[in-house]
Amino acid sequence: MRRTLIFLVMSAFASAASAQDASVSENGLGPYHFGMTLAAAQATAPHAGWQVDTLAGTQALMGGPLLQVGADRFLASFVFDHDALQFVVLNGPTSSRCEEAVRARIEGELEPSFGAFNSSPGPRERGQLVSASITSLGSEIRDRTDANGRHVIYASRRRGMFIQVEGDPTPEGGCNLVLTFNAQLPYAGPLLAPVTFDELDRAQSLVNPQWISRPGVSAFERYYPEGARSSNIEGRTTLDCLVNMDGSLRCLVGYENPVGGGFGEAALHIAQDFRVLQSTTGVPAPGRRVRVPISFRLSSGPPPVGPSNE
Repeated sequence: MRRTLIFLVMSAFASAASAQDASVSENGLGPYHFGMTLAAAQATAPHAGWQVDTLAGTQALMGGPLLQVGADRFLASFVFDHDALQFVVLNGPTSSRCEEAVRARIEGELEPSFGAFNSSPGPRERGQLVSASITSLGSEIRDRTDANGRHVIYASRRRGMFIQVEGDPTPEGGCNLVLTFNAQLPYAGPLLAPVTFDELDRAQSLVNPQWISRPGVSAFERYYPEGARSSNIEGRTTLDCLVNMDGSLRCLVGYENPVGGGFGEAALHIAQDFRVLQSTTGVPAPGRRVRVPISFRLSSGPPPVGPSNE
């Protein structure tokens, strides 16, 4: 959903000549705070040409004033679930190369406010890791190649809220900066031992896990959310997990689309059927981190589950 939102943001026009100051706090940006209603967000700029789009059960609010973070101005998209603001995506071009643009944003604006961006990759970070550089304050800036061979730059930080900085290269040699601010709403399932993001961030990733047990079709049939099934809604999730000594998983829901559709809770139930003791190259799995994307489809077929590899 995030990539769809970015494309929508790029096609929207800010309707106000001046930009709103978007000083960043742990609870949001400028006048926009997590949990506020869509109407309250619109009221911050009542004369703006707001546009509302419904995406997979959530609402995206666009077309408002530019948001100014530091010296830069960004187009903004606000995403609401059950009429509560959940995350904000800022999007703006720069003529700098992506690594330079991301580093400047981290060192110049974000580190002074939030400290080091040294969290492990979030569920939306994509591509093969090529290299990582460290700022003087300890932020990790990661260079990844995507499916098209482009070098995309990332940095992320989890505390009161999750912040991801992404630099997407443009054909002209510049960079499109994407800043995502996400309300921190992780939860653990009722049948799985809890795990925290701090534990996940301290753990090394498990590359190419060799699963000795995986959920079958019956698990998907049993836990498919009834409301989504009756409304012909399909869903996607990513679980962020630690491997226990017996090969079972302790997980948080890192990504759910549509948000609030019950797919995150269902995925946590299904995750009880996973077991892994080592990677395909013999690396012990206990204590390591693995991200497991799980898709829920109404059509018949093999269970669409599979761990992502770092």
